[in-house]
Amino acid sequence: MHLIALLSVLLFVGVTQASRNYVGCFADDTQLRAMYRVLQSAQYQQVMTNRLCADECRDQGYEYAATQRGFQCYCGSGNGFAMYGRRNDDKCKDNCKGDSSEKCGGNARNSVYSTGMWYNGCFENYISSGYQLSYLAYSDVGASDSSVFKCVETCSDLGYLFAGPAYYNYVDYYTYETVDVNSCYCGNSFGNGFSNEGVVDDGFCNNECPSFQYSDIYYPGFDDQFCGGYDDYNYVEYISIYHTLI
Repeated sequence: MHLIALLSVLLFVGVTQASRNYVGCFADDTQLRAMYRVLQSAQYQQVMTNRLCADECRDQGYEYAATQRGFQCYCGSGNGFAMYGRRNDDKCKDNCKGDSSEKCGGNARNSVYSTGMWYNGCFENYISSGYQLSYLAYSDVGASDSSVFKCVETCSDLGYLFAGPAYYNYVDYYTYETVDVNSCYCGNSFGNGFSNEGVVDDGFCNNECPSFQYSDIYYPGFDDQFCGGYDDYNYVEYISIYHTLI
């Protein structure tokens, strides 16, 4: 994956939407770094965001990414990022060079994120250009194994960049029975480009996935998994959109 090519698509994704990936603020040592530094050229430093750093670390196969001093990016796996201890979040107070609304660490302080299954936000599934994610990977009525990771893994295997799980129930007005719907959408773009069309508050994607985890891998920040939502009155489906594992 080439970061410069992706940057134009991903710039609008802010740190508040990515908060489920946030691990914490951790101390570092300038003489013996807790993690490995990447993206050291000026072209990356001037546009540094937590998402940009996480994408690079994911591409290199690392489990965690960390930003420091507003423009530095570090990668690592395992719990090495915590070797010098955790600090209060207000110690990671430097604005990111690429987005002043985000915090990218501080002086010898790392803002650490999990690189897996990056959360992009909650979206109305159908917009003016069609479905947010164009490919319906599966839609099982009555299924009980829906989870974030099942959908992310499915879309990853199919070669898509984004996954959107949607789990909800509705009342069948012919039988008056409650029907569970478990869907997974995949695609390579969402939000209708720079307009970010269809984005809504995370509270609209408040349906808990019936299956907590579909993987032996633990991803920090995903203790509570939500699989979209549904507005019964207005017949609007909402999907939680995640970056896949590719």
